[in-house]
Amino acid sequence: MGSVCSHPLIRTLHMCLGLVLFLSTLLMHCCVQYGGFSKFPGELPDLYHSYYGYTAFSLLEEPELSPLCPELGVKLCELELAGPELESLQRFSSLPPVAADELFGSDGSDVSSSNSSNKAVLTVDNQLSPAHTLLQIHCVDQKGLFYDILRTSKDCNVHIAYGRFSSKVKGYRNLELFVRGTDGKKIADAKHQANFCSRLKEEIVCPLRVIIVNRGPDSELLVANPVELSGKGRPRVFYDVTLALKSLGICIFSAEIGRHSTLDRQWEVYRFLLDESREFPLASLRARNQIVDRVTKTLMGKIESYELFVESSDTESQIVKCAMTWRMDDPS
Repeated sequence: MGSVCSHPLIRTLHMCLGLVLFLSTLLMHCCVQYGGFSKFPGELPDLYHSYYGYTAFSLLEEPELSPLCPELGVKLCELELAGPELESLQRFSSLPPVAADELFGSDGSDVSSSNSSNKAVLTVDNQLSPAHTLLQIHCVDQKGLFYDILRTSKDCNVHIAYGRFSSKVKGYRNLELFVRGTDGKKIADAKHQANFCSRLKEEIVCPLRVIIVNRGPDSELLVANPVELSGKGRPRVFYDVTLALKSLGICIFSAEIGRHSTLDRQWEVYRFLLDESREFPLASLRARNQIVDRVTKTLMGKIESYELFVESSDTESQIVKCAMTWRMDDPS
């Protein structure tokens, strides 16, 4: 039987210890008394080898150095959950107060939709099903309707067991949802029913906020949508807004995405600084309303697509035509 020292694992361990000792000795000879590390002993230090010298000693677990994260190349730090003392900072927003009041209301409440035709009728029935509460919804068909219903139900702790929906008739759609509470039982509490129906109706009628405000001498398009409990925002907002502005021939100078907190929820706010357009002068209230209307209809799915045709001629002028395809009948 061979000796213990001849075992492959022992030989590998001795080799590693020898490499560690060699690396430590080399680094000590390359360390300059004035600070830093050089590439070879006796040479001047440089920032590149000084960084690798300190990281090497950190990986060798020198007691006076902070531990290093090898994947990122930075020192590790301990993360702690924010305490109640930082609760006030969660409501911070770079949104100007005047714009926030116009977008969400001066008291932090939601602004109702100005489109009176976008109505929703909700009916609750606890008699039809022995195990579920039946929720009947009659509303205008729009893009993101199922998303808004599911998101709001999740936020209100309402579980949808199953449901069915009918094909749209004259721009409206009927839905029947069999729902339960978090306890797996019917929603029998009248207050819970009223709060859930009120919130769901509000989200169906006006799931988005779209306005144009002044930002100094410029004009800014603001689009706000509620943030889910998971922290995610509404999908495809940026794409739909830029698509609508492109169809109008309006260029975007800059775009920002931020968060804004009101009394009861958090919002994702898209801010688009618009360039002046000859066809849509931003100083005109009529032009602003047209832009808001086009962006809103694109976000709500009332404008499915557009085609941009450019007819070139021998002259310098070009004729640009936008052909709009309407996705549904407008109830108004």
